[in-house]
Amino acid sequence: MTTPTLHTHHPVAEGRTGRKLQFDTIINRPPGEVYTFWRDFRNLGKFMHSVISVEWKESDTVSTWHVRGPLDMDLKWDAAIINDHPGELITWETIGPSAVPSAGTVRFEPQNGGHATLLRLVMDYYPPGGMVAVAVAALLFSDPERILEEDLQRLKMVLENHGAG
Repeated sequence: MTTPTLHTHHPVAEGRTGRKLQFDTIINRPPGEVYTFWRDFRNLGKFMHSVISVEWKESDTVSTWHVRGPLDMDLKWDAAIINDHPGELITWETIGPSAVPSAGTVRFEPQNGGHATLLRLVMDYYPPGGMVAVAVAALLFSDPERILEEDLQRLKMVLENHGAG
């Protein structure tokens, strides 16, 4: 399996300080099933608190994201899949103008003889207002790291209780 290179300097994020997040969770479903559910980004709104919708554009590699940001800000951006290995990993990055430039990889590693999946999410993002805005948002409103961790716990519950159907 190839290891994708994340862009640590996103061209749209000029002058912003980035933040790196990494989360691991074990999901008691096979990697192929977890990958298939995640790969249809329209499913992300089923477990990600801030995702309002994700719509595919001209192909199944470019999507438009609509999310609820801090203070109920309405944010939209486009993202492209830049590396896709079915059942193993998906790498993406934002393209064009974006309020929150980001790049990330989600890996689906077999566990328990292939009956479970270690889902590993690594993401770099460049919040509007930089790290000061992240700190203020965490103190006053919400902590993006905690929210993402809770989102992955909801994903685990969705897939383990209901499957990818």
